Amino acid sequence: MTRQQTVNVTALSLLFSGLTSCGPAIKNNDYLVSFNDTIKNEYGYKNQNGDIVIPSGKYSRCFTDTVNGYWNAIEYYSENLNIAVKGIKIYQDGMFVDGDMAMKIIDEGIKSGSKNSEIVLNLIGRGAILIKTEDFKMGKDEYDRLQSILKSKINIKKLFLLLRYKILKPIFLWRRDKFIADRIAETLGQDKTGILFIGAYHNIIKRLPKDITVIEVKEIAKIRKYQIAIQSGSKTITHQLEQLTQYMVKR
Repeated sequence: MTRQQTVNVTALSLLFSGLTSCGPAIKNNDYLVSFNDTIKNEYGYKNQNGDIVIPSGKYSRCFTDTVNGYWNAIEYYSENLNIAVKGIKIYQDGMFVDGDMAMKIIDEGIKSGSKNSEIVLNLIGRGAILIKTEDFKMGKDEYDRLQSILKSKINIKKLFLLLRYKILKPIFLWRRDKFIADRIAETLGQDKTGILFIGAYHNIIKRLPKDITVIEVKEIAKIRKYQIAIQSGSKTITHQLEQLTQYMVKR
């Protein structure tokens, strides 16, 4: 007898972590909207009142409005699930604890402007259950290695630590992915549904048991393509990027 399980997979947590340097973080209903100076082919940002907050050309376009639209699409999905939310299990990358400590982390995320945390809290308020998703020791190991790079004041040593971390990074990611997949397999349960919030460069799906049905709310492959496109630094908005942008914000 096969298990009838469903994990709704969406790439969320780490997807836009590199896009906040161009302006204030998205918080509650505050957001910036890009505008295009067609003469100089440069981008700037306005607030909701139409005031220019970031002049055109100060930064390469960082798609703040796309980020906002993406999270709105994910929020819309979470608020319009066609099944009862009560009892759904929530898996979140970077969640090394559960219980009261997990709720403190969610609360801190909301205070810092995390839409991801807001969505998770809303689901919990409707009866969903937040599950410890990652191993603390694995996370601390990777964190300590990053800190050793940042704290090193000797250039040669810093370079060595950086190169070593780059070599080990795929191993760290593999270990985390395996742990997350095993955690889902162990805790999801028979005939149950879960929602996984995961960064786009994780590779969880192929590691899950075959009898768990996976629904990608947003296709991870397209989100990876979008990330590559915006990280190229080009000010020219290609047709492919426009299509990917539309996909990102589509409900």
